[in-house]
Amino acid sequence: MSASYHTSPANPYLASQVMSASPIQLVTLLYDGIIRFLSAAHDGFFEVNPQARFETINNNLIRAQNIVTELQACLDLEQGQAVARQLDSLYDFFNVTLRQINSTKDPSVIMRIIHMVCELRDAWKEISVQSRPGVSNAQQLNLNEPVVG
Repeated sequence: MSASYHTSPANPYLASQVMSASPIQLVTLLYDGIIRFLSAAHDGFFEVNPQARFETINNNLIRAQNIVTELQACLDLEQGQAVARQLDSLYDFFNVTLRQINSTKDPSVIMRIIHMVCELRDAWKEISVQSRPGVSNAQQLNLNEPVVG
């Protein structure tokens, strides 16, 4: 990334979120990015203008693939063992499927991928809550309520 990204981000709130996030929270932010880009690609299938349709689908699928590739590159297959290998296989599946969607412009499975990424994101959010010191069991059950303390 260029230095200008770090000094003048388009979204200062997101930049602040990233800079103060734990590693687990960074993973959930990346999953949020995948979901956002896949949703935008899905919306592109309904674009009437063929050029805009192609660009919206292509650009957003590539952005989602780039995030998946980064997540995959960060896996520690030795230390993460079975979980890391399963995530590696899942990320392979995502990338292959997203390439197929992009080449065929067939939207039939994009919602399935979005759903799978949402499940992964929710699991990481739960891990994030459970790993915070001083979080009660009642607070762990409601991920949307802020944790005070």
